[in-house]
Amino acid sequence: PMFTVVYDCETDETEITLNHEHEEYKWVSPVEARDRMPIEPLQIAVERAITRHQ
Repeated sequence: PMFTVVYDCETDETEITLNHEHEEYKWVSPVEARDRMPIEPLQIAVERAITRHQ
């Protein structure tokens, strides 16, 4: 099973500290994040965040 949480947030920081549950990260645009989501409900969640900021 997979558990995913989608956050809509902004920051001026670019440094990330990963914990033991993560191996890597990548900063992407909201549109790229939506396009990378493997299932439709996650794509919809990111699309809502994109729409709110336009």
